[in-house]
Amino acid sequence: GMAMQDAFGPVFACEWLRASRRWQLYAARAAFVGVILGGLLVLWESLARRPDGMDLREIAAFGRSVSWTVAFVELTLLLLAAPAATAGSICLDKARGSLIQVMATDLTDSEIVLGKLAAALLPVAGLVAALLPVKMLGSLLGGVEPMAMFGSSAVALATAVLASTLAFSLSVWGRKPHEVLSAAYLILLAWIGAPILFELATVPLRDGLPWVRM
Repeated sequence: GMAMQDAFGPVFACEWLRASRRWQLYAARAAFVGVILGGLLVLWESLARRPDGMDLREIAAFGRSVSWTVAFVELTLLLLAAPAATAGSICLDKARGSLIQVMATDLTDSEIVLGKLAAALLPVAGLVAALLPVKMLGSLLGGVEPMAMFGSSAVALATAVLASTLAFSLSVWGRKPHEVLSAAYLILLAWIGAPILFELATVPLRDGLPWVRM
């Protein structure tokens, strides 16, 4: 309401009010957590158990693998979902003609840009916050310090902000959301794959296989 408008500007208040009324926002958040919980359940049921039970060292090792697997899946899903949250922020408004109307008001460029970006980033931050309790439950098995879970969530949030901001910037020049999304995914793929390709290129050849170290 008025509190959000005073704190973040009218663009943010309008965009967030419109986004919060969409049921897809809450369905995506529930599905995001549900997939992780379902995977943990399947992983736990598939764990081979001895009749005499597992000792603490084995449980801690299992908890460590679960925690880092969840962190990896979270990061992967955020890299896919974060650009989609902002890909159409500007290009859709340009196509509808509403961006011209907003620019004709007394709002500054920073209020328009930061308001739209902040409203698009909130659902992404909500995904990270919703998954944090699941990660903390996994840490109860042992093997990983609770602060490490907060650290992995901070890394995931920072990566999601980077991916969202990239797609938002591309949306200024793009015409359609799917074009912006494709360009953002290509840039992210190059960013992630470049160190791997560099590592493979610098590994000495052995039997014609560049990925085998000498």
